[in-house]
Amino acid sequence: MNTPLISFKNVNLAFNDNIVLKDFNLDVFKGESVVILGESGSGKSVCVKLLMKLLSQDSGDILINNRNIKKFNRKQWLEFLKDTSMSFQSSALFDSISVAENIMFRNIYLNNMPPKIVSKNARRILKEVHLDPNIENNMTSTLSGGMRKRVGLARAFADNPKLMIFDEPTSGLDSATAQTINKLIKKATDNRESTTITISHDLTSALVIADRICILHNGKISWQGSFKQLLNSKSSVPLAFMKPYHDMIKSKL
Repeated sequence: MNTPLISFKNVNLAFNDNIVLKDFNLDVFKGESVVILGESGSGKSVCVKLLMKLLSQDSGDILINNRNIKKFNRKQWLEFLKDTSMSFQSSALFDSISVAENIMFRNIYLNNMPPKIVSKNARRILKEVHLDPNIENNMTSTLSGGMRKRVGLARAFADNPKLMIFDEPTSGLDSATAQTINKLIKKATDNRESTTITISHDLTSALVIADRICILHNGKISWQGSFKQLLNSKSSVPLAFMKPYHDMIKSKL
């Protein structure tokens, strides 16, 4: 079997008396699109925050290409970040700079990309996420919620990263806009042959995006498999998770 690109090994994390992750294990393989599903507050976003070193686990290990991230030196960590992008639930755009500057932020501030190239690349990626390229000079504070989500996606796509992480990419959006976002993520990851981790509470997103669905319950991955396997599962955890989506699932059969 291939070595996983990312491995969580018996990871534990608690905030005071609140146990968030308990003996959490998950492998993500190169080129795979994994969706971690779970109820609100189940610890889904915590997983990627640990991977990105925004939080530290109480115990257990996280490996990238079989190397423990605890032992990464500065150069190794920067190499990983160079090939990784993350789209945050709130989009996390900078309101004090333009749409184009947000999209090309890393290239501007790390690589001193010239303004003309910034504009050219930003306009290309805006088209990819179905936004008018002429908004490149707009301030992000003037954008609607759906537009901000797509600018956040554009920034995640900008450098053709090998690993893309999406934290609740459709949260707060109407169903039509959410489906547009799902399709954009699917198309972008397929075109770039990237590895993708998506955090979501929405089974409809997983249907579009996922090669493998992982359900987080009681601090660990309680079930994982394809959407087809999910439909045929008799396990109590996926059955409970699928119940609110009965009509949608029935339409896919």
